[in-house]
Amino acid sequence: MFKKMLASVGIGSAKVDTRIFNAAVIPGDTLEGEVHITGGDVAQDISDIYLKLATEYEREVDDSTIHEECIMVDYRLLERLTVQPKQEIVVPFALELPYEIPLTIGRTPVYIRTGLDIKTAINPRDRDVLEVKPHPLMQRVFVAVERLEVIRKENLKSF
Repeated sequence: MFKKMLASVGIGSAKVDTRIFNAAVIPGDTLEGEVHITGGDVAQDISDIYLKLATEYEREVDDSTIHEECIMVDYRLLERLTVQPKQEIVVPFALELPYEIPLTIGRTPVYIRTGLDIKTAINPRDRDVLEVKPHPLMQRVFVAVERLEVIRKENLKSF
């Protein structure tokens, strides 16, 4: 009974760790990995395992800058699972990334946030950062823009 109470506040409860096989991706890629769940000190019923593809942005509110999370896609992996004490469960996944995913250029983070929904407990979470590179067609546009900038600078020097 005492262990169940401790697990409900996160002490000795189940843990989650997402392991991504290909953390460098391009829009439209398939993200593959595994969610590793390790049981705590008592059996716990997990009502949901989810992965959220998210990014963060800044916005101004009342003369101050606040950071907000934007969930782009919410993936549900499993529903209703019981993890026994010290049991290890591995749930593989393969998720298609949207073409609208932002590139991680500059300070734009993109990440997968994993969570377990456990009734009457602090829900375990994990966060794994992705590197989103330009699609080959996007890369061609970037190269073309860079070349135009070089030509523009050369033309300005000749005046």
